[in-house]
Amino acid sequence: GYLRDMDVVAVDWHMSVMRERYDASEAVSCLVHPSVEASAKNESMALNLTHCLETFSAEEIIPEGYCSKCKELRQAKMRIGLWRLPPVLVIQLKRFQFTPHSRRKLRNLVEFPLKGLDLSPFLLSKEPAKKTEAEFIKGDCDHLYDLYAVVHHLGALSSGHYVASVKSQAKGKWHYFNDHQVSEMEEADLVNQSAYILFYARRGIQEKNFLEALNSSATNESLDDDTRNTIRELEAMAANRFSGRCAVS
Repeated sequence: GYLRDMDVVAVDWHMSVMRERYDASEAVSCLVHPSVEASAKNESMALNLTHCLETFSAEEIIPEGYCSKCKELRQAKMRIGLWRLPPVLVIQLKRFQFTPHSRRKLRNLVEFPLKGLDLSPFLLSKEPAKKTEAEFIKGDCDHLYDLYAVVHHLGALSSGHYVASVKSQAKGKWHYFNDHQVSEMEEADLVNQSAYILFYARRGIQEKNFLEALNSSATNESLDDDTRNTIRELEAMAANRFSGRCAVS
């Protein structure tokens, strides 16, 4: 048969055979399969965040999906999409890969926009946002997001260090946080191979106090109980953010 993607062939040599038959010079002169070069090329290629989102939300075919109506296994289709866009968006890039045979850190460069990330192509509902959504935003850009923070992972899988880049809302400048050390940084240095978690704010939300927006929305009678309870929990988390570890009970 043929090897599938991520399959590995291992040869276990007995020590006596190694001593009698193994030739190191012959081992290094072996032919390299084209797939090795192709894999190395793929590892060095830069990825695009929009392409990553398209791949993540692409339709999948499930050969044997259980149908609750038919009560039997049938071929089904599955797609991940967004029904409603949040005021704050957090995207975690896959930087760590675990397989039955190996584990490693992925160092691919993922290019992401600093301004104007458009999520409208990933919306399942094409209906316009309700007026209650306007509590969080001004204008008609409720599908556009601007970056305001990045968490970076430095080092390897077994040992590493986390740092952060955050944009000052007051001055509009980016700052680099490394433990107790804080320094200004250039915006051009944000997109690199260490980027791990991206924080975006919906355009227009930056001009408002987030807690004030939550308070005004919590009293809105058009909201359902679940949404109102979620807002109250967010308020409680924000009010106690200096009291230690955050937790929603």
